[in-house]
Amino acid sequence: ALCGSSARKVRRGHANLLGGRALRYELFGLTASELGSDFNLETLLNRDYLPALYTSSHASRALRSYVAGCLREEIAAEALVRNLPAFSRFLDVAALSDKELVNMANIARETGVSNHTVASYFEILVDTMLGRWLPAYRNRPKRRVIEANKFYFADFGVVNVLAKRSTVEPGSELFGKAMENWLMHELTAFDAYEDRGTGWSYWRLASGVEVDFVAQDLSVAIESKVTEKARDDHFRGLRELKVDQVRSVNSFGANFLRDKRTSRGSEEKLDAGGGIEHNHVVFFVRRRVRGTSPGARTTPARSSRRWRSVSATGR
Repeated sequence: ALCGSSARKVRRGHANLLGGRALRYELFGLTASELGSDFNLETLLNRDYLPALYTSSHASRALRSYVAGCLREEIAAEALVRNLPAFSRFLDVAALSDKELVNMANIARETGVSNHTVASYFEILVDTMLGRWLPAYRNRPKRRVIEANKFYFADFGVVNVLAKRSTVEPGSELFGKAMENWLMHELTAFDAYEDRGTGWSYWRLASGVEVDFVAQDLSVAIESKVTEKARDDHFRGLRELKVDQVRSVNSFGANFLRDKRTSRGSEEKLDAGGGIEHNHVVFFVRRRVRGTSPGARTTPARSSRRWRSVSATGR
């Protein structure tokens, strides 16, 4: 059976979900491996992950129509929320918090509803596959870590429309946030399609030192940066994570992603020291096209865990 509806809608129709007897598959927006040589990160972040919008010459207009129809009217038609104006305000506020720590109280105050209602709104986005949570990594921390969840919309094009933004310029702070959203999309889609079950988290100390993505089994950690030239402090989070998880990690390696307007072969993969690989977004895409998982692990030389790095590059 092929169903385009969320589980929430199917349950409401009293359908038999065939618990334990049916396999679940999900379709995501376009991935770099699907686009192949047509992959362009700047286009992807300024248009949409949906195929029809990625190739559209009127992407902005089509995307606004999609957001108005799908996120507002369709959700209202399905009676998923009782107070549509409040939900619309929630979407606008939540879009500004994409990839950030979620503060239910602040969003509730700006939306004019209760914390409980805000939590239910987020779950609607998850159930309708319009967003996903990224939990904090807090296994055996040696120092105090942040435990709040982050939330990512499933498509940065939707975020742009809700936040009433225009062009996402390469090199800007917003481009960095957009690239992180895309990376979350890539990791989620690849894990689902390849049935990896990696499970991703972020790691952040109370001091603010952070790593964007950490595999639950500590097989890989990924930090995303948009910069013309990498500095040593860009790798601080990865190095601090090694210190915090030293008992679990024997040989540490992680990904450092960056975006440049041009890339040369010699710049694709650099050794940043301490087992950290520094890669350009395009190199990450090439590895993905060849079927190398960001969560794949090397065969350990010893019986202990090892960290492995992967890469990505964007234009």
